[in-house]
Amino acid sequence: MTPFGRTFKPVLFNNNIHTMINQLIWADAVYVRDFMAFMDLSTESLLKLVVILHENYQSFDLAALALEAYDKQTGSALQVAYLKRLAGRH
Repeated sequence: MTPFGRTFKPVLFNNNIHTMINQLIWADAVYVRDFMAFMDLSTESLLKLVVILHENYQSFDLAALALEAYDKQTGSALQVAYLKRLAGRH
């Protein structure tokens, strides 16, 4: 997600109206289920969520959190493998 903004007249920063100082004008947002309640999801739902978060939104941290819930439910260690893969340590 890339936030976008502008300064409001008469302020101009670095001679660029698109420079965002602190006003967020528009941005993309994706709403997901309550990440504090991932344990309430089925293992199938968690894996689907992981794929969507990783592939569609590059939300690697939230995907890892969903894998943590999956691991707790199944006794697997997918989160560790996922994080190692992200870090380039196959």
